[in-house]
Amino acid sequence: MNFVDNGNISEAKKQIYELTSNGNLKNLEITLLFYSYLNDKTDDFFEENNFSREKIKERLKDIISQYGLTSLTDIFLMDF
Repeated sequence: MNFVDNGNISEAKKQIYELTSNGNLKNLEITLLFYSYLNDKTDDFFEENNFSREKIKERLKDIISQYGLTSLTDIFLMDF
């Protein structure tokens, strides 16, 4: 989470992408926790780092779909 806290969201996303590329469900859990942590950041943080909650939502949809769990998408994205 240090990458995120330091504003290096791209590097953090890259590492998360590498985790999810093998399809392991444990890595999906880690990924969901990462994006939850990221989503807890302030709007000012997103603005300062050229990122948005919409980007989080899009990436979560992609990841959940990658694991064949698209029926769960609405559950995870309700609060976004």
